[in-house]
Amino acid sequence: MISKWLAGFGGKPPVAATTTPAGGAIGYTGPGIHVVSATRLTETAFWGDSLLGVSLRRIDSLVPIKHSIAFQNRAGLPAVYNAALAAMGQDDIAVFVHDDVAIYDFHLPHRLAEGLQAFDVIGPAGHAAPLADHCGWLHRLPAGAEKPVAEDEDSTHGLSGCVNHLMADRELLSRYGPSPRRTALLDGLFLAAPVATLRRHEIRFDERFDFHFYDLDFCRSCLDHGLRLGTWPIALGHASTGGFDSPAWNSGLAAYRAKWGITAPGL
Repeated sequence: MISKWLAGFGGKPPVAATTTPAGGAIGYTGPGIHVVSATRLTETAFWGDSLLGVSLRRIDSLVPIKHSIAFQNRAGLPAVYNAALAAMGQDDIAVFVHDDVAIYDFHLPHRLAEGLQAFDVIGPAGHAAPLADHCGWLHRLPAGAEKPVAEDEDSTHGLSGCVNHLMADRELLSRYGPSPRRTALLDGLFLAAPVATLRRHEIRFDERFDFHFYDLDFCRSCLDHGLRLGTWPIALGHASTGGFDSPAWNSGLAAYRAKWGITAPGL
């Protein structure tokens, strides 16, 4: 399934636009879109072989978007995201996204502009009422449990959104719950917010987190500053189902709970 998505598109990167031009092939006239990501791939491999690289080039053929990609990256995502955020235009919409994400929606700029009229920060999936023992937007680690367990809509009535998970040989469409919906946590695979909003509230990504838990921490920082988080219907695929119980994940959980305690984020 992944190979089908990548096939049939060359390996040249889009030309970075200094502004999002009025109109374009899809008639978008809103704020500039600035996509940020990090990859361990080379620049050539990213544009030709990664889900995000191919997605950006397809969207760019309709309406140019800005991009800041950290190639052959070994730094933590918060450091990459903060550096890019500091250099963005004040009127841009910042999109922080993983390199293994496929963006299906060619009208992404419209989706972002619409969603950010309703919320301050948006993503495709999230949780409106995570419990105190959460260890992810979707997962909990109950006392005494050896491994995280996934929530489900029937038990919590808090899940929202939809993501298509891309496996080597199949696809799994994960339908979490109704969207749009105001949430307390969002999935870090894709987060979008106006640059001006983040700067006005002096919100950055906490660099004590390399990869795991940076997204939960970011969401809670936004909530602490009174921002409204919410899911928005954006069609995405993700070639990952998450990695749990690794040394890096356990270290991240310890850092997250040391900062926030074992508490539930509230709206």
